[in-house]
Amino acid sequence: MQTPCCRILAVVGLALLSPLARAATADTPAAAPAVVREIIPLDEGWRFQLGDEPRAAQPVFDDTAWRTLDVPHDWSIEGVFSTPPAGENNGGYFPHGIGWYRKTFALAADASRKVVVEFDGVYMNSEVWINGRFLGRRPYGYIGFRYDLTEFLKTDGTPNVLAVRVDDSLEPSVRWYAGAGIYRHVRLVTTGYTHFRLDGGVAVTTPEVTPDRATVEAAYVVDAHFFSEEERQAWLKNIWNAKSTTRELVLRSAVLAPDGTVVADSESKLALESLYAGQRTSQRLTVPAPRLWSDRTPELYRLRSTLSLGERTLDEVTTQFGIRQLEFHPDRGLLVNGTPTKLKGVCIHQDGGSFGNAVPVEVWAWRLSRLKEMGCNALRLSHHPFAPEFYDLCDRLGFYVLDEAFDEWTRGWPYNFTADPRGKSQYGYHLYFEQWAETDLRAMLRRDRNHPSVVLYSIGNEIPNEMDHDGGPLARKLTAICHEEDPTRPVTAGCDKSDVANENGFMAALDIAGYNYVDRIHGDRTYEPERARFPRRLCLGTETYYPVRNWLGVRNNDYVIGEFLWAGFDYLGESQKYPRRGWDAGLLDLAGGAYPEFYQRAAYWRTDPVVRLAVLTGEKPEDDWHATPALTKWNWPAAATLTVRVATNCDEVELILNKRTFGRHAVPRDTCVSEWSVPFAPGAITAVGYRAGQRVAEHTLRTAGAPVGLTATALVTPVPGDVALCEILVVDAAGIAVPDASAAVTVRVEGPGRLIGLDTGDLAYGGLFKTDSRAAHQGRLLAAVRRMSPAGEIHVLATSDGLQPATLALPVGAGEISR
Repeated sequence: MQTPCCRILAVVGLALLSPLARAATADTPAAAPAVVREIIPLDEGWRFQLGDEPRAAQPVFDDTAWRTLDVPHDWSIEGVFSTPPAGENNGGYFPHGIGWYRKTFALAADASRKVVVEFDGVYMNSEVWINGRFLGRRPYGYIGFRYDLTEFLKTDGTPNVLAVRVDDSLEPSVRWYAGAGIYRHVRLVTTGYTHFRLDGGVAVTTPEVTPDRATVEAAYVVDAHFFSEEERQAWLKNIWNAKSTTRELVLRSAVLAPDGTVVADSESKLALESLYAGQRTSQRLTVPAPRLWSDRTPELYRLRSTLSLGERTLDEVTTQFGIRQLEFHPDRGLLVNGTPTKLKGVCIHQDGGSFGNAVPVEVWAWRLSRLKEMGCNALRLSHHPFAPEFYDLCDRLGFYVLDEAFDEWTRGWPYNFTADPRGKSQYGYHLYFEQWAETDLRAMLRRDRNHPSVVLYSIGNEIPNEMDHDGGPLARKLTAICHEEDPTRPVTAGCDKSDVANENGFMAALDIAGYNYVDRIHGDRTYEPERARFPRRLCLGTETYYPVRNWLGVRNNDYVIGEFLWAGFDYLGESQKYPRRGWDAGLLDLAGGAYPEFYQRAAYWRTDPVVRLAVLTGEKPEDDWHATPALTKWNWPAAATLTVRVATNCDEVELILNKRTFGRHAVPRDTCVSEWSVPFAPGAITAVGYRAGQRVAEHTLRTAGAPVGLTATALVTPVPGDVALCEILVVDAAGIAVPDASAAVTVRVEGPGRLIGLDTGDLAYGGLFKTDSRAAHQGRLLAAVRRMSPAGEIHVLATSDGLQPATLALPVGAGEISR
């Protein structure tokens, strides 16, 4: 696992200098590094301009008039609503274009240090320069990349200029919200000239796991350029007469338990040749009584890897991993640590409301905690690699991840018989696949293979090539790359034309057959005809929708390892209906508010008692992806007769309105739902769930009165940090949330914090997403506040004309300042 942006692996003498520090040390020789590797966050203090400026690549360019900001930064989400061309309903109607970023920094360092810049993701078509030297171009916006700066850096304390051009001007490039800019973290990584390779230099697997012991195998790739500065200087004197040397080094591996104690170690001698990158070796360690990782027990270990020459440490890196055993059995399905396990999953996109694609990890932590509340244990990352820290979060919280590489290969849905490529999106990845697919896929695999959360790889989603004669060979090629980089995990793809893919060899190239909407082909029988035709095939619902037959097809068949419901959250883009700005058929809205189907899914997936009320609106679902329209409120017209639905996994459920019972219903195990016809009366309606005759759970809806005020509540996140989330509700005199309230609310932050996000679940909203004032949607808003200093209390004030304001105090020391 590559280290996330804010985690320091080692402390070293090399450092970025502030302007004051630069002045104080400009004439002072750089000190020798204390140790060998450092990771320096490079997120703060970038200059940015929207619009093309070719001169900005040169260090002498004057950027003082440009905007100063921190990355991650998504400029598209900041823009105004733009009316799309006729028939174009993707993207969310946000602006695109060309933007420039410049970062000026000084470095005090020993000249013998290697310095690399790492970008976790830039959307898209990024070009990078250092001090006017062009470093390279990366089209794909969803995978990280790095450039070696060593040769062109000034390390005497004088300024360096890093310039990045981002070209997102050709749209559409994807079918969902694209975003734009340096929307993930940036860092410098410094090493000696002999080091564990940055791109997948440490790979950790656990090939043997029992309750008594676990075997941990550490596979290493070492780049040995020079063993000393003297060797490098000798080479510089005559680079055309390079002479390598061989040295005997010591490789040490140590496994640290979750509490930090060393529970296993190994040491061996290693002969390495200088001027030789890519030398491989490995070690095996035995961990006694391992604490196993799973979705319910996300226990994490660390591997400390050290490379030494005599008394000198050449490199040291710490890698987080989990000890767990995965078995994919054609008859028993997926077993995690010997236990049969179903993937109860959802598909998610990476955007997050007013953050666009630059979503803070604390926000994702809260979002994922909501999915856990539903009983979800698995995520399909749609349809590309996510940010590195997202996988760290899944490791920590306990989610199984389907890691997906691409949404398109070389063609789109219409068959293209000309030499001019055409994909799902006019300017999409099909333009780059032939040149970049292997590079991008290997980068994903090497980056993510140490994460215990990652259990499967997907080489594509609804790839139109699955309908072509070339689909099978291409799938075999990509699958082989996955096996080469990581033989421990199987490969799948989301096939929406499985009937065709079965015939042309596409499906046969996969380790696990992935089906998007299998019930379109087989109806209520779902996977049964596939199993009858392919008796040794393991199946996966890579994409499904709400009809219960999809879940029953998973639950009732051991050879089906799980499903991924479309979708976990509403998201921007792919709206299908202007002026709606996104997909509104998720289980949770943009602000994390739960739709009634959220609790229906909880009734299917959870084992503890679930009872939840909803009232059907009487409308028909918009399409197969939308659940039956319902609302969780008890404010209705006086003469209305309502269909009240209760989602529950209890044996029986009783409905009570203002102390009048409407009787108990036995609840079918396959549907987990019951309904009543009820004449509306204001007051309280309650559903009570029973198991074995005992009352075990209940849920109540109350009639709300007129809005009189606001409340603000700090939400608990499983991973505290610099960002706090506050739920703001419009309430009546009794403190009951008013479900139809749409009052405009303004949020102000006082003290050492600032408002960084304000969201509602309203996808028809046409205003700015970066704002401090929004109309409440169904009586609710979600505010995000970033702490800017570790000291001092932050006060959040929510106001609305005619309503009592709400004030919330965020405590001192709520999170670590890590920017």
